[in-house]
Amino acid sequence: MGLGLLLAGGVAGSTDAYRAARLAHAHLNVLGWVGLAVVGTQFYLVADGATHPHGAWSRAGGPLVPAAAGARPGGAAAGLGTQRRTVALAGLAGYAAGLTVALVPFVRTALRRPPHTAASIMLGAGMAWFAVAVAADLAILARSPQVVELDGQLGRLVPALAAGFALQTLTGALTYLLPAVFGRGAYGNRRLSGILELAWPLRVTAVNLGVALLVTRPAGEWPSTMGWWLAGLGLGSFVPLAAAAPLASHLRTEEAT
Repeated sequence: MGLGLLLAGGVAGSTDAYRAARLAHAHLNVLGWVGLAVVGTQFYLVADGATHPHGAWSRAGGPLVPAAAGARPGGAAAGLGTQRRTVALAGLAGYAAGLTVALVPFVRTALRRPPHTAASIMLGAGMAWFAVAVAADLAILARSPQVVELDGQLGRLVPALAAGFALQTLTGALTYLLPAVFGRGAYGNRRLSGILELAWPLRVTAVNLGVALLVTRPAGEWPSTMGWWLAGLGLGSFVPLAAAAPLASHLRTEEAT
């Protein structure tokens, strides 16, 4: 919040100072606020550890929290000047290491019980894009002489984080949660799941293929434009399905009464 207010009021000093503060603000929000919340929540939706999610969190989530705390001063230090590259690199490397440890229960669960539903596959794909984005961010920073040089090189990671990670994770979570909330029993749960999972292999493929095109192809070329269409249609098609699911539940309740 402090960095946001600083950016809104104008950063005193050079253009590099503003760019560094903007980078620190973005990293704190994406890796800290959003990233930790999503990874922690997914332990309750996907990873069950040895017996239940609390065991997975105590073993894998524990190292992630201090690692992320190390990334925060690293990102904030970027606002102090370009000579703080080493601090930022150490913080981001610590976050990447913590995320790697945290992913172990997800991989173990996927190997023991391969994902086969729309929700589980979208949640898994979202986590994969988040890991790819963190690794790419670390690689870009490692080969950049100054922290502020990241400012012009992270544009291709935005689709991976926004569409591949955030929106796809949200869609997967809602695909899992809406039937549980509005289903009102096993039959209703299956009925609403059938609505939300309509043509889901095609939709999930479109989203992830679109994000892959956006990440790997330069903006303005036809593959990049195709990527926006694929990702937009794949994610946007969930909106009418999500609106139809509670309506179907309401109509069924009226029929029963």
